[in-house]
Amino acid sequence: MPATIILIADAVVAALNEHSFSLEFTAARRYVALADLPALAELTVTVMTRILAREVESRGSDAKTWSVDIGIQKRATGSESDKIAEYDTLMALVEEIVDFMARKEFTFPNVIVDTIENDPVYDFVGMKERSLFTSVITVNFENG
Repeated sequence: MPATIILIADAVVAALNEHSFSLEFTAARRYVALADLPALAELTVTVMTRILAREVESRGSDAKTWSVDIGIQKRATGSESDKIAEYDTLMALVEEIVDFMARKEFTFPNVIVDTIENDPVYDFVGMKERSLFTSVITVNFENG
């Protein structure tokens, strides 16, 4: 049986792919985010494992937390105003995904969404140097 964090990442991928968002995409679980600019001409949503933490609460129990990153990437093209419009659309998608994950209930594995972070909301260096929008949402889960 795969590690719990892999089961969680796979459940996140399935949930994202089953939901209808304002922009179409197919999420995929990877160990490394895509860095190939030509491939990023299309909207890419990548789910990656991030953190497994364990805190011993007593002799017989512990609290586990798992974190999964959802990366949203797309290379913008056109004039500066075209890029700004595309970035605005992508930021709206990021907010949609955050809202969706905040309401999503997972039954297997038995975990609940604890907190969601999107800090920073985008990578300004990638935007400036490569016109590449990248935003990472970190979803923190705990025992359900």
